[in-house]
Parts: sequence; structure tokens; C-alpha cells
Amino acid sequence: MFDYDIQRWNNYHLELQYNDRKIACFAPSVSDAAQNSGIGRQLLNYTKQRLIEKGFTHIMLWGGVKCENIPALNFYLKNGFKIVAHFDYQGGNYDMLLKIV
Repeated sequence: MFDYDIQRWNNYHLELQYNDRKIACFAPSVSDAAQNSGIGRQLLNYTKQRLIEKGFTHIMLWGGVKCENIPALNFYLKNGFKIVAHFDYQGGNYDMLLKIV
């Protein structure tokens, strides 16, 4: 996690251990043409397996997801991410977290 993420996430009072480096930042991007093809789920599943092998416990969305990006928001919710909080940065955003172990 980056220092600016840690500062923001500390305000959420979660029981997460940032200093042990077990939370991975994830910032996937799938082109509009490739959405709904299953590639996003494959990318997420592959990433989860590699992170579990390396001892990570959580995935956080790097920079969150724009509130107005309904397809992305639905994708993350459908794949187990939880909305942790709302923050404003160039519009509204949600910080989201996925527990992988």
C-alpha cells in the first residue's frame, strides 16, 4: 500500500495490518470491448491465487472505483469486494476491499 492510501484507510478504523505488507493494491483495466467476456474474472482469479501463494490476505482497489462506474462497481461486488467507505477525489469514489484468505 502507498502512504497516501494508508492515511486514508486509517480513517476507516479497520482491523487491518498495513505494516506487514499483506494487503495488495489492485488496479485492473479491461477495455470496453473486452468487458463481459470473462477476462476480468480470469485476471482477478489469477491475481488472487498468486497473492495467496505469496502470503497476502486482502486486495484493495488502488485508488478506489468511481461511484458513477456502475459496471465496474457491480463487477467488484459480484466478485466479493466490499465497499469500505466513500471518498472524494475528482468526483465520488468507493474504497473497496476483498478478503482472500
